[in-house]
Amino acid sequence: MTKLDEKSLWKLVLDADKSNYIMTLSTPQAKGGDAAKCLYNLPCSHAYSLLGVLTILTANQTEINLFRVRNPWMSDASFTGSFKDNSEIWKTVGYGGKTYAR
Repeated sequence: MTKLDEKSLWKLVLDADKSNYIMTLSTPQAKGGDAAKCLYNLPCSHAYSLLGVLTILTANQTEINLFRVRNPWMSDASFTGSFKDNSEIWKTVGYGGKTYAR
């Protein structure tokens, strides 16, 4: 399997999203299966639906690439990434005067 750099991976996923492909992702396998925790407190050995992708612009026009992920098995209350549900970052005003939540 070829390892992609971040920019190449983003382009690949963005193109697939624009083509309306069905997409999934998963966390790495771990001893203990999904009882083990991976990055951002996500369960290891777990599959997710990738619903779409979006690039947002900060007030200083820095791009942030976001993946919209759905966990069909449980709530995402334990996710600890910057853009978790109910994070204050969603209220941040970005480029064009819109909050990231818009």
